[in-house]
Amino acid sequence: MPIEVTHEHAKALYEFANKVQAGQDYVYAVRLLERLAKMEDPFYTPFALNQISQCYSQLGHRDRATEALARITRLSEDQQRLLRPARVAYAYQRVGHFRAAKELHSEILQLTPHAPASVGAIGELCLLEGNPGGAEGPAAELRESPDPGFQVLARIIGAFALALQGKHEAAGKELSWVGEFLVSSGNIPSGTWDYGDLEPLVDKTGSNARVFGLIFDLLTNKSSFPVFIEAWRGSSPAVQPRLGIG
Repeated sequence: MPIEVTHEHAKALYEFANKVQAGQDYVYAVRLLERLAKMEDPFYTPFALNQISQCYSQLGHRDRATEALARITRLSEDQQRLLRPARVAYAYQRVGHFRAAKELHSEILQLTPHAPASVGAIGELCLLEGNPGGAEGPAAELRESPDPGFQVLARIIGAFALALQGKHEAAGKELSWVGEFLVSSGNIPSGTWDYGDLEPLVDKTGSNARVFGLIFDLLTNKSSFPVFIEAWRGSSPAVQPRLGIG
């Protein structure tokens, strides 16, 4: 006789899956969370899908993480509202629904003006939409953040905006700031941004593509810090102008 699945079953499974995920057994956590999603509990399903995407990201499976985020975009509005609006916006961004993502970030900014994550997201979305000029304002605003991670993001968005408009010398100066900052700080500002969505634009940046590539290899964990420093110090002065940090 089949066991009737109840909300209490879903709750217990969610709590156990949380513990497994916290213990970094992401493969087992995905199995549990997929079982939870299959229950179609109206409350726990959004959280299950969100955590499935997080687990796949930790496992390095960006395509599977995107599939889980796509499932979030197909939930009802009531279910989506159980998740952080920035996370739902990210889900829409990853599946290419840029307008929906922008609307959610605009909503956030109405209540928390200058929230750096949403400012950065709108700048990134402008670039992804093919509107580099629209990204310049968010990049300038983001430079005012005291967080080094957002300052790096501001310069990268600004560099893309300039390069994609053919302003290669100015873009090179922004990239130089980023590279010198990373070298002088000796580490990547943690937990600020997922640069994976911007990476496909690197090849469209003309004469700056090589320097963009060096930086993105580091920011997307394709290169180690010692390799980056050696490559950066070996860059041509013509491509990597020397600027002060600040």
